[in-house]
Amino acid sequence: MADLLLFIDRIGADADRAPAVLEAAPEPGALQGMGRRDGFAGARLAPPADSLSAADYAIGLHAASLVADGGTLQLGADALGDALARALSVRERHGEEYAHLVQCLSPEDLTGRELGRFRQGLYGCAEVLSPGLLHLVEAGIVRREVYDDLALQQLVDAGRVPGSAVTPRTLQLLLASGRVHAPLRPEDLAFLQRHGILRPEVTLEGDMLAMGSKRCSADLRDEEAFELFCRYMLGTRLVGGKVVTAGTWPGPRDHHERLRAMPARELARIEMVCAEPGSGSGSGSGSGSAEMVDLARAQRRRARWTRTARRVSALGAAVCDARPGRWAPDAADPAGGCAADAAPADARRVLLLHATQAGAHGICSRIVWSCPDATEPPQRRDIVVTEYGVADLRGQSDRVVVERLVAVADSRFQDELVQQARAHGVLPADYTVPERHRHNLPQVIERRLRPWMQAGLLPARPFGSDALEDAPSAQCVPPPEAGHGGAALGGGRQRAAQAGADDDGPRCRPGTAAGERSTPAVPRHALLPAGGGAVMQLG
Repeated sequence: MADLLLFIDRIGADADRAPAVLEAAPEPGALQGMGRRDGFAGARLAPPADSLSAADYAIGLHAASLVADGGTLQLGADALGDALARALSVRERHGEEYAHLVQCLSPEDLTGRELGRFRQGLYGCAEVLSPGLLHLVEAGIVRREVYDDLALQQLVDAGRVPGSAVTPRTLQLLLASGRVHAPLRPEDLAFLQRHGILRPEVTLEGDMLAMGSKRCSADLRDEEAFELFCRYMLGTRLVGGKVVTAGTWPGPRDHHERLRAMPARELARIEMVCAEPGSGSGSGSGSGSAEMVDLARAQRRRARWTRTARRVSALGAAVCDARPGRWAPDAADPAGGCAADAAPADARRVLLLHATQAGAHGICSRIVWSCPDATEPPQRRDIVVTEYGVADLRGQSDRVVVERLVAVADSRFQDELVQQARAHGVLPADYTVPERHRHNLPQVIERRLRPWMQAGLLPARPFGSDALEDAPSAQCVPPPEAGHGGAALGGGRQRAAQAGADDDGPRCRPGTAAGERSTPAVPRHALLPAGGGAVMQLG
């Protein structure tokens, strides 16, 4: 990422176009904006957003049902990250339609899935402040504040500071935990004022607290001093909380404009930090002292670390980047690398994966028998999401893992995966794919979601783009690599190419298959416009 930023800086940096949050003098450790380079005049290079397909949205809708209210979200800056962000917005603002969509896409029951609104909100912790993540901040979905102090964070997590309102009870709890001392010390005063618990005009003069003409003992164990303190010197609301911790901010020009136009009070809730692989990020860095690890765990409760995968093996290994043979920890993922101790016990790693890819030899499955170049070992398998459903792999036997991944694979490749699993003794000889999973085909997803996309609930570019409006959209997909165990439709790549080209194969023929759920008609009521904001009424 650092190399990419340097490249962007060289070919089109303009300091006037950097987000205001990064132009101000940063705190120690904060990421500084790129400066102007002499001799070059021009606008910053802004990458255009990809157009989202029905498959993208199917993945996003499934993944959004895994995000727990009151938890933590890592969101990518790619098409699947945008689809997930939009799906979370639909879940929040159009709950009935969202639940209907997920039910329509899911052949399994939805036990354990999250379909309701975000009553507590989310905390965003990601390497990239993407347009989708910024939209979630503006929509009030990412709003759960975290603090850089363990004792305070634990009180907030336990619900002891409801609504971030400061009360005498807040001070009593801090005294009882030993976070602040009696009598108060200068460092206690600084802590209380930094977080809004104590009014900023209060000073410590010897063993007395003073605010104008009001004075009381700094020993708050004294009942009279405590009462006077709470009446005149106590703050009203916690301050200094962060709703997002991120390292970079790429996106279209509109993304930068939105950051620049954001009020200073809202910008202060976004923490920009330097993030390097394995170093952790933000005030809750995964590395360092035991207290910092505990702080990271407290901040990142019920975390969902979403990440796009290129391929997944039938036993759960995954390829998530282009570094063959290297286990690659994610800089924003405390479950990886040397930040492993900071992973909360209730955190889940969610790999987002298109079930197929188009290559030079036709359509190939992205769920394959083996991944020799895996960057994620099978020991870390957790949750895999494709357009056809959710495979929860954590703690499961190899047989169950294979069965669940076959269930979310494209139906044109399921038989070959089953044959390979039988040959390796993982599945019994009489195993067959359940009928409810036999209709995993792209045209089925297209038919179910196209009406909602045309109505504007699932727009092609939900967060804007610098691409020309009349330019044809295309998805760049790498060709299938040799030697990766790619399931190229058993014995014949030509048949795979033909099936992908004209969909004339026996399982690719359009039409409603037996047992397929029908797509509901799009209700004629107010839907969100593509970019959020005002409500669009469909006539």
